[in-house]
Amino acid sequence: MLTVLQTEEFVAWLDALKDKKARIRIATRLRQAEAGSLGDWKPVEGEISEMRVHYGPGYRL
Repeated sequence: MLTVLQTEEFVAWLDALKDKKARIRIATRLRQAEAGSLGDWKPVEGEISEMRVHYGPGYRL
């Protein structure tokens, strides 16, 4: 099992996101990552990685 850390800025952004379906897909994607299913991701720098959500304009988490 993995730990997904969310900054205060990220949580505020997600809460303010107007597209309800996008919020649901992003939350689902985070739960899948915590369960060990990383899917489409790549390292960014050091211990930081990003996951892509292919919905609407596309989101990087």
